Amino acid sequence: MFTRLRQYVLSYLDAELASAVRELAEMQREIVARDERLTSLQQRLADVESRHGQTAAVLAAERDRARHEAEQLAVELSEVRHELDKTSKALAVAEEENRRLWAVCQRDHARVAKERALLDRARAEAETAATVGQAEE
Repeated sequence: MFTRLRQYVLSYLDAELASAVRELAEMQREIVARDERLTSLQQRLADVESRHGQTAAVLAAERDRARHEAEQLAVELSEVRHELDKTSKALAVAEEENRRLWAVCQRDHARVAKERALLDRARAEAETAATVGQAEE
């Protein structure tokens, strides 16, 4: 009786042990698969970090170059502003001189017109006197 019970317990334990070994083998395959996936993901992460580092370096260089260009443009802009201020002042002086010359021109034009009118009047009087003198002769 104990023999049969012992055989039954042994066969039960063998079955359980075989099942546990199969589960352990399956778990080991899962661990290996996950380990391979983890290695793959770690490699991808390293690649991404490497590309990120390269991109960060390029962006830093671009940022530095842009700052340098901005500083140069600021200097050039201040020089242009200075020249623009000088040109604006010169333009204001030239406009004032132009106004003054225009006033002189208008005054001279009025004098010429007045003198012309006087000469025309004198000529008309002379012609009238000459015509009267001829008519009297």
